Amino acid sequence: VPWFKFAQYDASIEQPLIRNAGEALGVTALLNLSDAYPEDRLWRSSVNIRTLGWIEDMLRGPDPFKPADASAGPKFGGLLAPKWPSQILGDAWRLKPDRVERGRAIYTEMCSGCHLPAVDTPAFWSSKHWEPSGDSKVLNAVTIPLDEIKTDPEQSLVLSNRIVDVPGFLKVNTADLQKWWQCDIPTASKSPNEMVYALGLMTVVDLVARKWMDDEKVPEAERGTMWNLARKNCLNPAPDPRYRARPLNGIWATAPYLHNGSVPSLYWLLKPQNERPKKFCMGRRDYDPVTVGFAVTADEKCRTGETQFSAGSENDPIQGNSVLGHSFERKPGEHKRPGVIGRMFKDDAERYDLIEYLKTL
Repeated sequence: VPWFKFAQYDASIEQPLIRNAGEALGVTALLNLSDAYPEDRLWRSSVNIRTLGWIEDMLRGPDPFKPADASAGPKFGGLLAPKWPSQILGDAWRLKPDRVERGRAIYTEMCSGCHLPAVDTPAFWSSKHWEPSGDSKVLNAVTIPLDEIKTDPEQSLVLSNRIVDVPGFLKVNTADLQKWWQCDIPTASKSPNEMVYALGLMTVVDLVARKWMDDEKVPEAERGTMWNLARKNCLNPAPDPRYRARPLNGIWATAPYLHNGSVPSLYWLLKPQNERPKKFCMGRRDYDPVTVGFAVTADEKCRTGETQFSAGSENDPIQGNSVLGHSFERKPGEHKRPGVIGRMFKDDAERYDLIEYLKTL
């Protein structure tokens, strides 16, 4: 994520410090939004901006385009995706080389157009999706319009469709984003109190960061470094709601799948969308190395400490829990249609070939 141009599934945040400070606030960092105290205490929080910078630097690692050994070519450092533990666990975890090679060809055909070539290939590092940013580059990952991918829409719509009513004493002026960051898209709100959630959130987190820097008397030169001024706190200029297709390194360790966690394993993700389970148990430590994710059994009952995911019923769906979209079910000669992103797999053997390759990423 530190090397992505936009964070979040909906590619909504470009500024790293805004992403990190917003995350800290989201997990209940303390923040003063009360008018019961002197005005100069507004926006004071328990978020430590300098510490967030240290964490970001550690996770990001060195610049992949400036390796110590230039002959080795670019590669990620910092926090890396975990490797499939085939040498540690039992026979079910051992990779099958023939199946991996067949899966590699399927990945090139069916996945690399959106998720890009594997990160350990020269093709990934020479991709046109790497864009200049300051003295380095960032990956502007492929984003797919919601009307095309047709996975659950709620995540992609909340920032743009939700309107928030902000108390006047906070003096949240979304037009300040334009002043601070020279955004290409207007940021002013039509009302001093009512504003689009995305603009309100971006402005609030920006104010929190600036308040910390003011309280700590951070010199201007250091502020520029903290902010990483090459990355703006501006709206994504995409004209429609979208989801980001990230590179798939470490994908085996991230079940359940899709942005809303509605698909229990890679196997079910590769099945036609209407065949996917509508319910499964989460929170268990059992892992299925064959389907790669949570095992699903008919009429299973969740044990103590587990949580049941449910998409609801056809007549009473649960908002935000759709299992549809990102489906491989196009038949020969069939025209492209929303929610279907690739051809039908020939059989389960072909699905498991691709899964075997995905384990190696």
